[in-house]
Amino acid sequence: MQAIGICQKCSRVLKNPESVSRGFGPQCWLGVRPLAGQVAISEAALSNFECRMVDGVLVIIDLDIGGMSVTNNIDAILRQISEEQGVDLIKHAVPIVYRDSEGHFDGVRASKKGARFYPLSRQPVLDVESAVNLLKKKVGVT
Repeated sequence: MQAIGICQKCSRVLKNPESVSRGFGPQCWLGVRPLAGQVAISEAALSNFECRMVDGVLVIIDLDIGGMSVTNNIDAILRQISEEQGVDLIKHAVPIVYRDSEGHFDGVRASKKGARFYPLSRQPVLDVESAVNLLKKKVGVT
C-alpha cells in the first residue's frame, strides 16, 4: 500500500514517498527548504542541495545550480539536516555519502571537529546505489 500525504504549503495530495516523508511536493519544497535553512542556520542556505535516506545512509547531492558548493559548506549543511530531522548525526554515527558538483560520490565522516570527506573507491563512484553499497561495506553497516 502506497503512503499518501498532503503538501503543507499547497494542500495537494502527495504520493511520492520522498515528498510524503518531508511533507512538501517537489515545487513547494524548492521554495520552503531555503527559507527553513535561513531560519535554522543561515550558512546552509548558501548552498543548493537535496538529501534523502537510502537504505540507512544519508545521501547529500550538490545540485550545482549556483551558490556555495556543498563541499565548502558541509558543516553548516550537516547542522541544518540534524536540526530539521531532530537527529544528532554525530552521536548516532549516521553513515553519509555526498555527490559533489562533478557527479562523484565520497563518504563523509561527521565529527565535532568538523566533517571530513574520504574516497569510497579508487575509481570514481557515479551512482547512488554503488555509493551506498560501498559506504556500507566500508563502515560495516548491513
